[in-house]
Amino acid sequence: MAEIRSIFGHPIIPGEPCKELVAGLEDLLAKAKDGEITGLAAGWVTRSGGFGTFWDGDAGTPVPLLVSVTALYKRFTNFVIE
Repeated sequence: MAEIRSIFGHPIIPGEPCKELVAGLEDLLAKAKDGEITGLAAGWVTRSGGFGTFWDGDAGTPVPLLVSVTALYKRFTNFVIE
């Protein structure tokens, strides 16, 4: 049986959460609770192949958030095609 790995190559046990993903989300949550993060846009994929998006933030965050999402699009696109 082939070993399942995360996008960055970490081994994943089928049916178990990706530990690095959970750690990253927990870090973001802690920063949001401290007021350090004032806007967030996210996209996700579920085990069943579904996907979703979310964004929210303070009144002054739409333009900086758009810049952030645009930078993510470019970086992630380059990551995928390499």
